[in-house]
Amino acid sequence: MKKITLIILLFFSLIIQAQVINQPANWPNTNWTVTGSYNTDPLAFEADPTTTANFAFDDDDAGSSSSDNIQAESPVIDITSAFNAGETWLFIDTDYVFNWISSDAIGVEYWDADAGTWNPWGAPIQADTTTPPTNNFCSGTSTPYTSEQLNIAGFTATQLSGFKYRLFYTDGGIWGWGMCFSSPTLTSQTPPACPDITGLTAVTTGDSTADITWLAGGSESQ
Repeated sequence: MKKITLIILLFFSLIIQAQVINQPANWPNTNWTVTGSYNTDPLAFEADPTTTANFAFDDDDAGSSSSDNIQAESPVIDITSAFNAGETWLFIDTDYVFNWISSDAIGVEYWDADAGTWNPWGAPIQADTTTPPTNNFCSGTSTPYTSEQLNIAGFTATQLSGFKYRLFYTDGGIWGWGMCFSSPTLTSQTPPACPDITGLTAVTTGDSTADITWLAGGSESQ
């Protein structure tokens, strides 16, 4: 009887701890869309996530005269259930290959359904992966990526029900090499009771005084 009770308790414990949102993009996925202003030549647009398991763009093959901004956009994902369950942190997990030059960047953005705008989801990536190729970018050595947490605790009902996200590449208006993303996964998480701060800096202002600044992890002000 004790063994049966233990199994039942473990089962319900797993249910309680389960993530409300754990949603792979499942590329190729025709519910995704590709947007932006970019060279559509197959040599440049190396992998279309609506028809392949990756999203890749070769800016070098697009040509130096081509200014390219391309995004792989998810369908609308209603995240209200995660919000209601207290899982107010969202994350994106994927793998990527990137040959970075100077002004080009890759990253993640989310949709604000109230404002009708795309917003940064963390800082853009502007650094090479390990020995990146100069062609066929999905053949390179990929690096795992987990986004910064996106705190949806202050989202309105419209922002929750109209949520979507996208992965992007921009060449910054000049010639670049290129990149490849693998199929991402969106997850939700209950934030810790006292989240860590980031970006802590201290600047001396006198013999015994200093200005301290940080990026809040939660609602703290001191």
